[in-house]
Amino acid sequence: MPAAVGIAFVTKRTTLQRATLEADARVEHLTAVHVGTAVTSPSFSPDGRSIVFEDGFSVWKTAVDGSEARTVSPPDARWTCPAWAPDSSAIVVTRRVRPGSWVLSHVELATGRTTDLLSPGPWRSTPCGAYLDAGHLLLTQRDPATHSVGIFMAGVDGLNVVPFVFLHGCNVTSPRPDPTGTQVLVAASCIDPYDDGAWAVPVAGGAPRHVLTGHVAVPVWTPGGAILFGYIALGATQDRPSLWVAAADGSEPTTVLGLPGTWNSWPAAG
Repeated sequence: MPAAVGIAFVTKRTTLQRATLEADARVEHLTAVHVGTAVTSPSFSPDGRSIVFEDGFSVWKTAVDGSEARTVSPPDARWTCPAWAPDSSAIVVTRRVRPGSWVLSHVELATGRTTDLLSPGPWRSTPCGAYLDAGHLLLTQRDPATHSVGIFMAGVDGLNVVPFVFLHGCNVTSPRPDPTGTQVLVAASCIDPYDDGAWAVPVAGGAPRHVLTGHVAVPVWTPGGAILFGYIALGATQDRPSLWVAAADGSEPTTVLGLPGTWNSWPAAG
């Protein structure tokens, strides 16, 4: 069983819950942190002190213990896809500027200053982004030529866009760099269900590795290099994933939270 000691956050419809995990990856208890309308996408800051998450189309920030909760997005704004900058001082979000038009924006948390990044291309889908490192973004986008969804890499100004990973017959989403910055975990939904799951993509180049098979929701790395993920096995009738942990190569999968949950994340230190 992979080592998994610490805390995780899971969301179940309207509630953000803090899960305390024992050394054998069992959940000791769950504590409600935030109750809203449609809570998703919790994400730990790289320094392990805060999380951001979505509630509807609002973006919130809170301390890891659930205190100091506040909205980051302005009233009546529509923001989605929050992701942390490497120094934990800012996030990148997808922000609606008018009906049907979205832009990727950098938001400084201390001042609220918002800087729009240049559009990376003539795509029509919502451009969700995540930081690969201080100088590069990973963008989840639909390729206008093939109409498949994949991951592009761009500079932090939205320029110099190049394909990062596309898988034949699959839509690829949810890029998550590992703690060492050497590989990126992505989720794939494919025509062939046996290609579904999580893939590890080397940053320096090389073929992606299929590490988890099944319906995998937002896989993330733990600080020790294990994978925490929502999961529905092939052929299962359950309509929402449970929370699992596995080794970096996908071996030794272990149920962490058997009750249905949705998105999940893991602290930068735990």
